[in-house]
Amino acid sequence: MDALVGTAMAGYDGHRGSVHYQAVAPGHQRLAIGRSLMARVGQQLLAIGCPKE
Repeated sequence: MDALVGTAMAGYDGHRGSVHYQAVAPGHQRLAIGRSLMARVGQQLLAIGCPKE
């Protein structure tokens, strides 16, 4: 069974990107899921032209 274990919400106002929140399910913490989410957020922000995080 697949399960959602982490989420992040980020935004870009045309000048700077920011992460509004990030969460990882308690049973899945300390597995580098949060780090992977943040890396993905950075990639996505760069992909839409965000110069800064």
